[in-house]
Amino acid sequence: MEILSDFSLEQMGFRLTPLPGGSGEGKFHYAGCLDSAELEAVISMDDVFAEHSRNIAERLLHQSVRGNTEIMGIINMTPDSFYSGSRYLNDPDGMREVILNSDIVDVGGESTRPGSEAVPIDVEIERVKGALRLIRDYGDINISLDTMHPEVVEAALRYDINYINDVTGFRNEKMVKLASDEHLGCIVMHMRGTPSTMMSFTRYDDIISEVVEFLSSRARTLLKAGIPLGNIVVDPGIGFAKDYAGNMDILRNIRSFSFGFRTLVGHSRKSFIGTLIGDNRADRLAATLSVSLYLKNRGVDIIRVHDPLAHRHLFRTFSSLTE
Repeated sequence: MEILSDFSLEQMGFRLTPLPGGSGEGKFHYAGCLDSAELEAVISMDDVFAEHSRNIAERLLHQSVRGNTEIMGIINMTPDSFYSGSRYLNDPDGMREVILNSDIVDVGGESTRPGSEAVPIDVEIERVKGALRLIRDYGDINISLDTMHPEVVEAALRYDINYINDVTGFRNEKMVKLASDEHLGCIVMHMRGTPSTMMSFTRYDDIISEVVEFLSSRARTLLKAGIPLGNIVVDPGIGFAKDYAGNMDILRNIRSFSFGFRTLVGHSRKSFIGTLIGDNRADRLAATLSVSLYLKNRGVDIIRVHDPLAHRHLFRTFSSLTE
């Protein structure tokens, strides 16, 4: 398995064998062996994680044989989200296509694109209500609410939402309590700063270990608040306080973020893809699909995408050919 980075491994006292192929010049993957009992013992050194050591160890040791990757379709009830094709304020027909082809539908009423500004709470609430109502008309579909505001979650509870998708990583204690009291799934994302300032904070000494450290710390807080391990999903936050090199390092080492919790990646049509294909004006769907298939093959549990139907076709075709 991939375990953090050379710096983190040295700090932890591991003597592992470097293998070529790590991300970036002078970097390596590392190989080492721990059996189930040894791994459980390491995990049990933390007083909060100890209670879950068996489940975490099982997930780490079998991360390459997990179940199907779920498709999270994006519905932005905003006029300014970075991809215009995901704006559904006045497009119920477009929303239906997302709803019918997603395993989870992620609804947001406030843009978090780089440089975006906050909107009043009452405006955000009013924006998401129409989408939530429409989704519930289709029945028992998993709903994720993309918000950093507990007040918006409280207003959405009547629609039986299933997840809170919090780009601030549940740093608000009221959000943690809401998730615990209402038995909601928690999508914990890494970000520095705020959406309006985050691109000023893209410099890291060791991006993999720093993001893992943040996510594991937040997961620890949620477990301590009584939220079940199975309700926690970690998201390294592609594009949130990361430049092109940082995004690529995270993707190349994506298994480093599978440290006992389900994983989510939101890469769809983002600017790093324009840089990757060498044309920021080009349509980014084909490259997004390529990244999605890579993530599926690396065991990522949920991908958050703008084009769920295309992904449904992609996964169905790939599975048919590889079964």
